[in-house]
Amino acid sequence: MIELGASVETLVELQCAIDLEVRVVAPYISLTASGGAIPKFRFVTAAGSLADAGSPSYSGALVVGVQSTVPPSVPEGDTMFVTYEGAIANPSWSLTPGLAVFLGLQGQPTQDVPVSGWNVMLGMCTGPTTVVLDIRLPVKLRG
Repeated sequence: MIELGASVETLVELQCAIDLEVRVVAPYISLTASGGAIPKFRFVTAAGSLADAGSPSYSGALVVGVQSTVPPSVPEGDTMFVTYEGAIANPSWSLTPGLAVFLGLQGQPTQDVPVSGWNVMLGMCTGPTTVVLDIRLPVKLRG
């Protein structure tokens, strides 16, 4: 307990004595991987399958988030964690800060604005390796 009127030195000593580790944990859901192994940092549908805006079989299924489980990939049938909001960072991404991020091929993010197929905005890039998720509904494009 700190007494009212404690000296600045006492407060500084107390602050230094407290070992705080703050971790920001992005919200996630658990899904079962379906349709094959799901690599880490790939975007997935609510069914647990890889979201692929370039695949003829992609029918505009709702993209719910990015596979964020610790292993490099999750085998079909296993549980994976899917981050659905907040910032997600992947050291292998090379994105341009300030630009929107869209669903690309095989669940990868892209900053190329789709001109055909499906337009699924995933969020905004805040750094070369970081995307703040703001997943929008899929929009079928003409052409």
